[in-house]
Amino acid sequence: MNKEKGIYQDADTERFYRILGYLSKTIDENNKVIYLVGSTFTDIVDATEKFDVEIIKIKSLRTGWLKIVPIPVSKNFIIKLKNKQELVEIVQSLEEHDPIEIFIFDKNIEDRFLKNFNIDNRVYTRNIIKEDSQYFIYGMDFDNMESTTGAMEFISYGKNIPRNMRWFL
Repeated sequence: MNKEKGIYQDADTERFYRILGYLSKTIDENNKVIYLVGSTFTDIVDATEKFDVEIIKIKSLRTGWLKIVPIPVSKNFIIKLKNKQELVEIVQSLEEHDPIEIFIFDKNIEDRFLKNFNIDNRVYTRNIIKEDSQYFIYGMDFDNMESTTGAMEFISYGKNIPRNMRWFL
């Protein structure tokens, strides 16, 4: 498996939270930034009241005829997590509105990432992050119908991530 390209595989929520717990303890916040990207039906602004996050962008999928139809429509979002200790809790709060991806990468490419971020094109966004040879992307889909476990994960990381992290995955 080539983790630099990324793999999708069956998983379960226990694994999701085991990995998130590990990340919340091992990420070096002096050198790395943490972003969460996903979709939600609830107001993502609620997250700013509970967690130390910065909303970077929210984009409603309510366009065209959906503007007049009174049905719930999700919003794509990207938020920056400022306290790695809150990673597990914030994902738990967003769990029912998935998929969620966590981007962890070098602070030195953060400005370029934000300047070029495309909320509608996660593949393009992933390519920017991959400039960091120690990047890590972890995606969780809590209710995937194609998975034998009911959940699926996406993992992609750079060739120079710490050996302990590679082993943990």
